[in-house]
Amino acid sequence: MNLNRSPKSCSDGENTVRVVITGSHGVGKTTLAASLLTNIGAGNAAIVPETARLLVAEGFAVNDQMTLEGFLRYIQLFSQNARQTGGDVVIFDRSLIDLHVYTRDIFSIPEFAHNLLLELIRYELLLIDAYIIVPIEFALAADGVRPIADTYQRKIDHAVRHFLSVTGAPILEVSGSLTDRTHQVIEYLGRTT
Repeated sequence: MNLNRSPKSCSDGENTVRVVITGSHGVGKTTLAASLLTNIGAGNAAIVPETARLLVAEGFAVNDQMTLEGFLRYIQLFSQNARQTGGDVVIFDRSLIDLHVYTRDIFSIPEFAHNLLLELIRYELLLIDAYIIVPIEFALAADGVRPIADTYQRKIDHAVRHFLSVTGAPILEVSGSLTDRTHQVIEYLGRTT
C-alpha cells in the first residue's frame, strides 16, 4: 500500500497549522506539547491529548496487550478529539501512526482493522503540516502506560522513524533541553507558516 503524501496543502485553505509530536514512549512528547501550548499561547493553540492515556483511564489495555475493542476505541477517541480541537496551531500528542507502530505485530487484531487504520493514516498525512520527532535522549522512566524496557523503546523509535520516512511526511527532529526543543519547533513553525 502506497501511503505517500499528496502534494496538496495540508491546511486545505485554512489558517490552522497541525503538528504531531511523535516518537517512542518516555521521551517527553507530552511535556513538549504542554510547553508549546504555553509558549504559543492557549488562545492560539490547542492540544489533542494522547489517546493511549485516555484508553488506560477507561480501563483498556494498550501496547502489546491491546484488544480489538481497545484498538477501535482508540480510533474513535482520537478522531473525536481531533475534530473537536481547534486553534491557529493544533498540537497532536501522538497520532494514528503511533497506534500503528505499537499494534502492527498484535495478531489478535484482524487484518481488516489494520487496513482500516492504514486508510485513516493516509487521510491524516494530508492534514498534518509536520511531524515533530522527539528522540530518545535520556533514561526511560516509568509512566504507568508504556513498558519500561529500553529495547522496546528503541524498537518503537525505529518503527516511527521508518514509517514516517516512507510516507514523505514533513519531519522535524528536535533535541536538547525542553527549552531547546520548544524553540526548535516554534522556529520551524515560523518558517512554514
